[in-house]
Amino acid sequence: RLGVAFLGEVPLEMRTREASDAGTPVVVSEPDSAQAKVYRDIASKVWDRLREERAASQGAVPQIVFE
Repeated sequence: RLGVAFLGEVPLEMRTREASDAGTPVVVSEPDSAQAKVYRDIASKVWDRLREERAASQGAVPQIVFE
């Protein structure tokens, strides 16, 4: 509806929130958990999108030529 790519849904669990609030991301505290997988999947989608945007913009950048 907003024209923005959907990255994923993050399940809210108390132990994940508490660990995150304490400064330990769930991908560190519980790397094999379902919650950590969701965050890794979202990060992967963001990374893929950034690569796509970079590739698409390569031709759009003006070249500066000094003579």
